[in-house]
Amino acid sequence: MYRTTLALDDELHRQLKRTAVDRRRPMRVLVEEAIRAYLGLPGKTRTNKPPKFGVYKLGVIGSLRREDIYAEHLRHKIQ
Repeated sequence: MYRTTLALDDELHRQLKRTAVDRRRPMRVLVEEAIRAYLGLPGKTRTNKPPKFGVYKLGVIGSLRREDIYAEHLRHKIQ
């Protein structure tokens, strides 16, 4: 794999970044996909890996102290 530097105008960079966020993909992956499509090369197979971070819906109302959030999490986990 090689690293390279691209010079993008402001609007193109904004659109690329917005698309990357919307699709939950790194900008470098979108750029590589675009270049492959432009050159008519086959794309890499995409694996649906789980995110490296967890998002938990705790249903916390009121205090956002760490102890209270953890207690609420445990309460939901036990139910």
